[in-house]
Amino acid sequence: NSPDGLRIGARKITISTVGLIPMMDRLAKEGLQLELAISLHAPNDAIRSRLMPVNRRWPMAELRRVLTELPLRNGVLLVEYVLIRGQNDAREHARELAAYLSPLRPLVNLLTYNPLPPDHGVDPFEPPGAVVVDDFHHTLSSLGVSVSRRSPKGLDIAGGCGQLGGPLAGQGRQRRP
Repeated sequence: NSPDGLRIGARKITISTVGLIPMMDRLAKEGLQLELAISLHAPNDAIRSRLMPVNRRWPMAELRRVLTELPLRNGVLLVEYVLIRGQNDAREHARELAAYLSPLRPLVNLLTYNPLPPDHGVDPFEPPGAVVVDDFHHTLSSLGVSVSRRSPKGLDIAGGCGQLGGPLAGQGRQRRP
């Protein structure tokens, strides 16, 4: 957005984050109308802390506080939610998610977990079945939450939509001096 850079209009920028609160507070003070995509993946602190260690440092109440302060483009918050069998995919989880998001104007993008390829070792997670995904989607919709479903991509490279970082995350990356 900087005049010294590419001068991309703030309304054309989407920032994706797991919820680094100090950086989000700083962003809120900038006053730019951006699109924000938050990787949430859980309806409560217990589940989110297990799936996303960042939540142990910045819990969901703090995250919701800063989300209400950000000047979002069109006022819409993009919420990324990867459904994982038996972890965060129950009807009750959908109800909790709707309640958590109620002070916001969210568009929830539902994704199913992308399992690791067999040559990457044991995968602790599995994607839910189509009936469970349909039920989760319907429950959110019936509670007034705007929701869309995203198709999985990146299955062949253990990455992309619906792939969470795990024990292999970061392997093969070179550190810069």
